[in-house]
Amino acid sequence: MKRHVLVLAMTLIVTGCGGGGSGSSSGSITPPADPTGIWEGYLAVAGDGVHDVGGLLIEGNLYFFSTDGFYTTLHAGTYAVSGNRLDAGTIDYDLFTGFAIGQTDFHATVDEGVNISGTFASASGASGSFSLDYSADNLRGASLTWIGGNWLSNFGVESVSIDSLGNFSSANLSGCSAHGSVRLIDPGINIYRLSLTLVFCGVLDGAYSGYAFLTDNLVFNDTLVYVVRNADRTVIFDVLTRS
Repeated sequence: MKRHVLVLAMTLIVTGCGGGGSGSSSGSITPPADPTGIWEGYLAVAGDGVHDVGGLLIEGNLYFFSTDGFYTTLHAGTYAVSGNRLDAGTIDYDLFTGFAIGQTDFHATVDEGVNISGTFASASGASGSFSLDYSADNLRGASLTWIGGNWLSNFGVESVSIDSLGNFSSANLSGCSAHGSVRLIDPGINIYRLSLTLVFCGVLDGAYSGYAFLTDNLVFNDTLVYVVRNADRTVIFDVLTRS
């Protein structure tokens, strides 16, 4: 993730439109594969080339986002797993314009902790294949001490402070601010639960929930990535550098 994530140096604020395992011979139930984690790899769009993408999957929520600056789509949606088969539906957002641009279905095979590979088809007619490998970023674990500190948006519109208890506060130049909390999900995995309330942000005011993770640019844990959604499927996405 280190060599790609800074190309995403922007904040995205957009509004969208509206199993069981198989039995073994002993009678035991095989649990479905778990796709939880941070993933990185490629997405090959028919007629549009091969692009670097990152993925965040946890608790039935899926986010695929550009990491090369050329494929400019964020896919945000939900997934379900049966056996080792993953099926997901997303709303798709343009990273530069901030508009919802369509919907996509993903179908994949999960090799837990190793790889997720499959195909996709969008309502617009775009289709192709993708393959994501389990990122080494997962293995660093999680700690409120590590994510705590002061952060600046790479897009230059937001400053964030997270204290040692996980209290989150932010403000931007227009007066929009947010407060909330960062919580550990599993201290062994580098994904944090993020809950925010936006105020003085006009139509964006309200409660949001989502996730954050840490990665590296120049030094260990110097980059924070987060994405949150509200009940209306407004998505806020940002990449920040420790200040």
